[in-house]
Amino acid sequence: MLNIAVIGLGWWGRIIVDLARNSEKLRVVRVADVNPQAEAFARERDLPYSPRFEAVLADPKVQGVVL
Repeated sequence: MLNIAVIGLGWWGRIIVDLARNSEKLRVVRVADVNPQAEAFARERDLPYSPRFEAVLADPKVQGVVL
């Protein structure tokens, strides 16, 4: 299982997060978006949220990033 972060929670980013939740190969462990409204989306899915890309890169759980 590859732990990923999704950067950008616009329409497509949200679709990716929801599709990856059903994946046997990917697990979303963090999300990031500069829009503060994206935090509510992350909270609904019980995912750590960050407004900064650097926080994603510093997270030791993140093995890959989807932009």
